[in-house]
Amino acid sequence: MKEFWKIDEEIKNHLIEINKNNNIQSLYSKYGPTDRMLGSYLEIGYSKSAEDHLFKSIIPEILFEFNALRGQCIYEFNYPRDNANYNGDRELGFSCTDNSEHFRINTIKISYKSYGQNHLEFWSYLVEKLKSF
Repeated sequence: MKEFWKIDEEIKNHLIEINKNNNIQSLYSKYGPTDRMLGSYLEIGYSKSAEDHLFKSIIPEILFEFNALRGQCIYEFNYPRDNANYNGDRELGFSCTDNSEHFRINTIKISYKSYGQNHLEFWSYLVEKLKSF
């Protein structure tokens, strides 16, 4: 059984390219063409200087490209928040459980569901839009 926290091999190179952009950092990701509940998704943290361009240009372009006939593409914005995973009495070796400040950033999660179609195309498009701006 695959560990849930391991990077999916199908998108490893995509994430490397996206993370070359100094204005964003991937936090969570999944390549999910067979997962009808979650699909594929990418959650990123970003710099303040990237915020306007992400919300006014990049996110609308991604949503336009991958909605309607291609499937369902949505985004979710998260404000900085308390880390509900942190309780201070254990260390598991993951920042998301061991660091009380882990979720103190703005994040955007872009999700795509299509029942097995176009997921690699979705990831390639994310690279194209996010690797440099």
